[in-house]
Amino acid sequence: MRISGVVVVTVVALAVVPCAFAADSIAWGIAVNGLRLGVVFGADPTIRVVFQNVSGQDQDVLLGYQNGRDPAYNLKFIAKGRDGKLREGHELAAFYPVEGLVQPVSLVLSSVRKYEIVFPLKNIIYSPTDTLERLLKDGYSVRVFFEAGRGEPTMGGTLPHHWVGKLESAEISPAR
Repeated sequence: MRISGVVVVTVVALAVVPCAFAADSIAWGIAVNGLRLGVVFGADPTIRVVFQNVSGQDQDVLLGYQNGRDPAYNLKFIAKGRDGKLREGHELAAFYPVEGLVQPVSLVLSSVRKYEIVFPLKNIIYSPTDTLERLLKDGYSVRVFFEAGRGEPTMGGTLPHHWVGKLESAEISPAR
């Protein structure tokens, strides 16, 4: 199927911000196809999800979609309780009703550059009453998953040259 008339929301290089925290504080997962995913807690309570291009070439990454309000990212926040129980959470924007034009959100990440997305802990939802903020207070840890598939559907077409794979950050828990 040929893409025609597709508007791609591209995150420009200005959004690739230098990480304001020490590199060793990021809980990095294993690199896949030249990209790795890391996670770290930030201030106010937030969680920072960091993508890093560890390859020698630019990577075109399909991060999610723009649904008319805030971007919804292809991220899962897996919380693990002390008893080993796993819970899957998503950022609040994933629950917004989809209205009107839905556009892909992609990022061209230059070699060895990082891109971070900051989420308030209260905006990571596990159930109508459970947020990541509350689960962390109850002793849960968290890791983040990201996936982009080949031929990801976008408005009746596909983005043929984007990064393909599954990423997982290392697990983190708040300091006690």
